[in-house]
Amino acid sequence: MAPAPENGLPTSKNLSRIGANDSTITDSISRQTYAWRSLPPAVVPHWNKGERKGSTFPIKIPTLKTLASRKIAGKVLHVQPEHLAAAPQWSIWRAVWENILLLHNDSPAVFNLFANFFHTEPTFRSHFMTSSPTFYYTASPTIEEEAVQHIKQSRNLKLINTCLPGIQGAKHRLEVFFRNVNISNDLSLYLNRLTYGPFVVLNLAPCSAVFAAREDILSLLKIDNLAALDLSSFPQLDDNLLYSLGLGLKNGKWPELRVLRLSSRKGGAVQITSAGLSRFLFDVSRIPMSKLCCVETNVAVTEVPRAGSGWELTSDPVISKLPMALKLFFLHNQSNPANTESHSPPRNFIHDLYSRIVLDVTVQDEDYPTDTQNVSPRDVCHQMEKLWSKPSTTTLLSYCYTFSAENATAAVEKVKATPARGSKPVLKVRRTGNAKSFFDL
Repeated sequence: MAPAPENGLPTSKNLSRIGANDSTITDSISRQTYAWRSLPPAVVPHWNKGERKGSTFPIKIPTLKTLASRKIAGKVLHVQPEHLAAAPQWSIWRAVWENILLLHNDSPAVFNLFANFFHTEPTFRSHFMTSSPTFYYTASPTIEEEAVQHIKQSRNLKLINTCLPGIQGAKHRLEVFFRNVNISNDLSLYLNRLTYGPFVVLNLAPCSAVFAAREDILSLLKIDNLAALDLSSFPQLDDNLLYSLGLGLKNGKWPELRVLRLSSRKGGAVQITSAGLSRFLFDVSRIPMSKLCCVETNVAVTEVPRAGSGWELTSDPVISKLPMALKLFFLHNQSNPANTESHSPPRNFIHDLYSRIVLDVTVQDEDYPTDTQNVSPRDVCHQMEKLWSKPSTTTLLSYCYTFSAENATAAVEKVKATPARGSKPVLKVRRTGNAKSFFDL
């Protein structure tokens, strides 16, 4: 009898490969993906609503520039890079981009197009957020308009609760995808090829049950700009896979990674052990170019890390409760308080704040309806509203280990002070990697 599916998802089983005695292959069912790059975050493509008569915009007499900007924003899928390259002035395209955000037509492809040209502009913002409870000015919207309005309200509330505070929020881009996006062969390559070089924050914990193969996790090593990664409750996460991720860091993968959340599925067949996590932390501390400074997990390291590791268990419960991007912001404030006037910000502070975007990507445990013949637009609206209504918080993990370069250096200096007879120990220690170097917000 075939094993019962978990959470309604098909389980995989090992089959013997023909002509071999010890090799196995994984038999699994894949999902049909969807056009996630061009899908607007709060627009249902199955409805041909046409153009609204001023319902999304304030009622007033618009200028010719405003009318042209609204027209281009409504037809933004026809805008090509050649059009922006022909007139690359932000003063020309700013009104167009503001109207695109107002209409919620900022699909991932559209955002990347404009961010590639204008992400360094101080007034370039990633989202349109409002405290108003409604987006329409008409007194009696249609059924289709009400359904789309609920999606926009859910997205607006999600942005308010998730985006970074203050001016940093303008550079914080939030993307939420359905779980039937192809992460191994599509999303990983897409995030790595973004030309404007954002800091990528990737949260895969909500859909961890879908990605059961080791190759799905190892494919994430392709993302060079990855700054934070959540791999909570993954079924195949064990000591061997953790060692493979450590080898990837040693070979130059994830050069921007600062925060890593790791935990095996509760009650699963494979688990991360205390010895495996201790070895991983020690090996990472010996990588000079690694910037990893925070590891959250549900595994306690019982063995005391060896001299010079620099890792210590933090007792602050606030860190584990924050979303990934806010976690990075919190770690920076803890290590670099702003109440010291004599402490001038480093040179890359203004550069990172005004030139690099934080791309916050979450894959939720929901499927986008791909069978358009048997699915009504109302069902699509319901799924998109559920996508944005789910909270951004992830599973709370019991242990948080932070890296301190000062502690590691002090420990190494102590070892160097008493060398063994006839030997000169050389310990390689990371010269950078604390939370100050990231963001510098």
